[in-house]
Amino acid sequence: MKLHKVLSGGVALLTVCAAAAAAAAPPKSAVTGTYLEARDANVFVGACHFGSEYQSMGRDAILAWHITSGVRDGVSLAGLNVVAVVAGQNNLAVSGAARSSVIYLDENANPAQKAALEALAKEESGTSLGEVRAVHTSAIHFAAAGDTFGIAVPGVVDVNATRLADRACCIMPYRVWYKPLAHVTHPIVGSALRNQYSGHDLNTTWNYPDQNSAFIGTFRA
Repeated sequence: MKLHKVLSGGVALLTVCAAAAAAAAPPKSAVTGTYLEARDANVFVGACHFGSEYQSMGRDAILAWHITSGVRDGVSLAGLNVVAVVAGQNNLAVSGAARSSVIYLDENANPAQKAALEALAKEESGTSLGEVRAVHTSAIHFAAAGDTFGIAVPGVVDVNATRLADRACCIMPYRVWYKPLAHVTHPIVGSALRNQYSGHDLNTTWNYPDQNSAFIGTFRA
């Protein structure tokens, strides 16, 4: 009887402790929003065009997340943005290709939100970022109107892309030569009116406008 009481008391204590721990844990909710990626090569194009770009291009990319809702590490990230720029020594589609990156965090974020944004970008892109050389705080402007989306880090990043109106990338998927570098739901190829990086951290700059070089989709982390 005494042993039964001891065991029952232990179970009750564990239950109380577990409930207290759950109550003390920071609230969590899925972080969701819009994902925009732009490459320095066509992601949707004919085979010959792809072949001509593959060896000397496709080494650089811009990854951007605009968060519409969600809590991470106890802080809300709704309305904030984070951008990563990646530069590789070879085409980023090559397995194991060396690459490095720089991350830009929304200047409207507080320190806890900045830490959560940086963690989000690294987690969602996996090994795609390679060595992160620098993390900066900057103004980040996101815009969306219908099928058109834009992200800008003033003086550094400028991307404006529109989803292919006829969704040709869905009809002819064999012409989509690359996969997004981060987790994204139902990506649609976008035609990038502007696709430019002019920073100083990665020893490279590019300007690759008017090409089918973008992916646009949603994410849920």
